[in-house]
Amino acid sequence: MKSNLIIIDLETSGNSAKQHQILSIGAVDYTSGETFYGECKLSEFDLYMPEALGINGFTLEQIYDTSKPTALQLYSKFLQWAIPRGNILAGHNVGSFDVQFLKKNHVDYGGEWPFKYNYLDLHSVYFAKYGESLSLHRICESLGVEPEPVVHNALTGAQKICECLKVLLKSQI
Repeated sequence: MKSNLIIIDLETSGNSAKQHQILSIGAVDYTSGETFYGECKLSEFDLYMPEALGINGFTLEQIYDTSKPTALQLYSKFLQWAIPRGNILAGHNVGSFDVQFLKKNHVDYGGEWPFKYNYLDLHSVYFAKYGESLSLHRICESLGVEPEPVVHNALTGAQKICECLKVLLKSQI
């Protein structure tokens, strides 16, 4: 059964989809718990912020590793995994951050954007229920979910977002 809800998290080389690029994609099928994780390399034209690498733990050698796929190739693999499972993306600040990086690659991939405007944002759900704007780390603490490590990858982020949404929604979608 298609769950419709795919929890995503990205690690990127910086905070601007115009200047920076995806380094890794992590995703969880909300219903089945199946996961997707992949890493990619930067092109010579993509910039990086040292602060971003401090958060995601990637080294310069790793972000320019020629054995890794390109961001577009990783995005294609993600779509092959995600589309059969769902058409609603969920994450923490998903529409204002993660989707911008995915759409950047979708332009080169071509075709219609498969997720339309179907996003479920953990930050917004938490704010609606508790009236506070918190980071993922603080939301985890508030809900009794063990936060991800300070240096983390996209899959651990997606898993923590999924755990928090399950606590907040208290039912399967």
